[in-house]
This record gives sequence, C-alpha cells and structure tokens, in this order.
Amino acid sequence: MKITYVILILLLISPICYTPCFGIPDTIPSARTPYVTGNTIDPDENNANENAIYNAYNAHSHTAIEGTTSTTWTIGGNTDTDHDFIVDNGDTNNPLIRYNSTNSRWEFSNNGTDFFVMAASSSVTGILDGFELFYDRDNPNDAIIASGGSVIIGGIFLETTDITESLAIATDDFWIGGSAADNASTWIYVYVFNSGDVASFNFSTTAPNAINSSGDTGGRPKWFNTGGTSYRCIGAIRNDSNKNIASFNMVGNLTIWDGPISLTTAVSDNAWATLSCSAGIPEISALGIFGLYGEEDTAGNIQGIWIRPHGTTWFTDPSTHFANGVTGIDTAGTTRGSGQRECMTDGSQQIDYFNHTGDSATEVSVEGYRTFVR
Repeated sequence: MKITYVILILLLISPICYTPCFGIPDTIPSARTPYVTGNTIDPDENNANENAIYNAYNAHSHTAIEGTTSTTWTIGGNTDTDHDFIVDNGDTNNPLIRYNSTNSRWEFSNNGTDFFVMAASSSVTGILDGFELFYDRDNPNDAIIASGGSVIIGGIFLETTDITESLAIATDDFWIGGSAADNASTWIYVYVFNSGDVASFNFSTTAPNAINSSGDTGGRPKWFNTGGTSYRCIGAIRNDSNKNIASFNMVGNLTIWDGPISLTTAVSDNAWATLSCSAGIPEISALGIFGLYGEEDTAGNIQGIWIRPHGTTWFTDPSTHFANGVTGIDTAGTTRGSGQRECMTDGSQQIDYFNHTGDSATEVSVEGYRTFVR
C-alpha cells in the first residue's frame, strides 16, 4: 500500500516526470487554451509545467504544428547555417533536402552525402543538354528532327517527353505566336520553352534578344523573351530561295552545310573588300568556316586570297604574308588554289576578303559555322 501511495503522489505533483518518461500525449495538457496557435508552440515562461512539456515534446521529435491551418513556416531561428529536412529511413546516411546557406540554393541528396541543386536562379544561363537538330531526310525540305534534352528555364529543370521529335515548319502550332512564317531565304530560329513543366519546341524568325530568361542584355544573346514566356535558343535552320530547308549536319555547337553556300565570285583586286555572310551564317554565330578559291591566269604570277575579321587592321598588304589564306604559283600556266579557313564575323555577319593582284577568278563560300547558344 505504501508503494502505491508514493506512485500516486508522484503522478499528481510531478507532470515534469511523466511526460518524458511515459510518452507524449496526443493532446498537450495545458492550463491555457490554446497552447498551440497557428504554427507556434507557446509555453508560459512562468509555468514550469508548460515549459517541461514543451521541452519534452521537442526532445521526442514530436511536431508542435499538427493540425494547424497555417500556410507559412519558419525554420532556422534566424541563423546563417544549413537547414535540413531529413528522412529517417534507417540508413547510415539518411536522404535529405537542405537549404545550403553558403551558395543560397536548395539541394537534395539521396544518400546524405552527394548533393544536387534542386533549382537555379532565373538568371542562370548555359544550362542546356541535348536538343541537337537534324535534317529530316524522310521529309526533305519540310521538317527537322529535334533530339530530346534537358534545360533550366526560370529556375525550373525541364526535360522532353520524347527521344526525338519531327518538327514541320509549316505547322502553325510550332511557331511562337501561332502562325507559320517559313518564307523564302529566311533564317528560322529553333527554341525550347516550358510547356506545362515539359520542354517543348517552337520556331521564330526573330533571333534571341537577351542573355537570360530575365531579359538582361549585355552579352551574347541566347534567349528570346516575349509575351511573358522565355524561349531558349538551341539552333537555327535556313529556308533557301525556293522555301526549302537547306540540308545540314549538327554536332554540338558545330553546323556543317551539306553543300557550301556561295557568298561571292567577285574578285577584290589587291584591296580588302567587305563581305556579308548572312546567307550562310545566322545571328547566333560569330565564327564561320569558309571555303576559299582563287585563280591566276598568268604563268609565274602568285594566286592568293585571304580573309580577316571585318574592319580589323590585319595586314594592309597580305600578299607578303601567308596567314588565313590560300596561295599558290605555277610557272607553266594557270594557278588555282583552294582551302578551308575559319574567321570571326562581326555583329552583322561580315568579314573582309582580299585577292592578290592579277587574280582572274575567285569564290568565297560558307561551309559551316559555330554557334554561341550551345
């Protein structure tokens, strides 16, 4: 009997003991109502009973916010350190989601050790994988094929649902604005965008106008922002004078035409001349791959053709140099020379070219280009 009385007395006078020792009740006992308000637990600092329950509740990993209707939660106690949400699944290193205070990013880990960024800032550029373009040889002149890929747009990671997709340029639904504009001798830019959290494709005759999805300018543009939607450019195709898609091959940022696109056959006699390359190089490129040809009819005279970035002061008389050009000499008859050279283009897709004195024929063509959007 004495033992029974002692236990009864302890239970009556010592709620501090039974809470941590015998488990947490479903309803927190309190002299005040409500004890939990919104998303906070509010013990009376002058009430030892309530403070003991509060401490025991936290120590036993119980939540103090079950059943609340609050839509805002604060974690971290205003401290500049990592904050973790851990899944206790019994592994040595539990999977978790955390806010990394060092790089200000949300990250996730499946093993508690290796972390990956969950999302990025809307101003992030260059996050692009896949989305290569192919000439559709089963539907020549009318369509291209886009491979699947992934991209971050507006801080959201997106993927395509198909490994490849055929895109018909005459289909209105594939065009920004909903109306096809596949005109003759026109560059058509190919974009990927967020369509219901899936990466989808659109065409436009408008080149990119921003360096990120926020619309910032000041660098090489990769984005086209219009109507509240951000489109990430992945390449370009060109309609020829007959409204047929010029056949091409793309690998990464490199595009090579199936057949060279001729720019000029006019001889520039011993002088630098400006040459537009826009028929074979789109606005999303600043580096062209050129085919050069020159011909000299007089035996013993030098045949030579050179190219340079437009407006530069590279060699007033290139005939005394042999860089970025094609030269030759035949002591017995007509001299002909050809070769491939690369050259930077300016913002209007221009270069300069120069023929040696006496050259009787020449040709400059575009064989390919490299884009800066990939």
